[in-house]
Amino acid sequence: MSDPLEEILKGVEEGMRKLKEMEEHTAARPATVERDARMGIIAETKLKLKESKKRVEKKMEIRAILTVIKQAQNTDFLFVVDSTGSMGTYLAAVKDSVKSLTEQMQAQFKGVKFRVGMIAYRDHCDGANRLEEFPFTFDIDAFKGFVSRLKAFGGGDGPEDVNGALARARSFDWKHATRVICHIGDWPPHGSEFQSNFGDSYPSGHSLDVPFRDIFESYRQKEIKYFFGRITTYTDKMLEIFSGYKIIPIKSFDLSSPDKLLESVTEITRDSITESITTATVGAARAGKSRSEVPGEYVRIDKSLHPKTAELSDI
Repeated sequence: MSDPLEEILKGVEEGMRKLKEMEEHTAARPATVERDARMGIIAETKLKLKESKKRVEKKMEIRAILTVIKQAQNTDFLFVVDSTGSMGTYLAAVKDSVKSLTEQMQAQFKGVKFRVGMIAYRDHCDGANRLEEFPFTFDIDAFKGFVSRLKAFGGGDGPEDVNGALARARSFDWKHATRVICHIGDWPPHGSEFQSNFGDSYPSGHSLDVPFRDIFESYRQKEIKYFFGRITTYTDKMLEIFSGYKIIPIKSFDLSSPDKLLESVTEITRDSITESITTATVGAARAGKSRSEVPGEYVRIDKSLHPKTAELSDI
């Protein structure tokens, strides 16, 4: 399918080429009143064609920016949730909130593509139930069905296999521009550096553990944003250590009650999308395009740019 703007630009450039030939042919004639009048018409037409070319090129630049921004708002959202015995109410909150979260993002960011996935983790003593996962999907009902079937059980000692869950997240099919991990848990990983005074079956870490620095470096390379829902103070040392790596921002939010989940995940998703959009527009500006070239298409919200009603078909 041909591009209408490309076709218009080709037509304008062809017109300019023919006009140049006409100008050279006319200029070669002996000077007469008729020739001078013809040269005046040619000059006026050249000016109009140049203005038309600029308008078409401007629209093409704007369309390119809009395309980048539309891609930037598309989101992969991964829940990583402790699914041991104490977490039943939080699993229910994830199931109840995900549909509203998707609908709110689709209402605020017109045309957004939103995929959701999940890793439910327990501990090494739970064998095959240590990690249960649901790959990214657009099918919210299927996701809710998976969460409904999850049972909060197991866990053994205090610490859980946080490491295994966060390491597994690296291998998910991350493909959309905005990439978010929402980690929800009430206990830290194995390893004495992450906690004290808790019974830990693996105080030196488990043999399957991947260095957390390597995990967060992978997140940095994949441009994955990490958020932690803080339920108890038991995870404070973990967050301090994660932040101390200084590899990616470690952002936490209060989740002392499961009732806070929808509001919190809506906020972090909106902020993540608007950050991606801002980054995309800055990239376009550095490529020689200015945000001012899209007047009227965007409004300022929460100190970020995000689409209001712009559609590619409008251009």
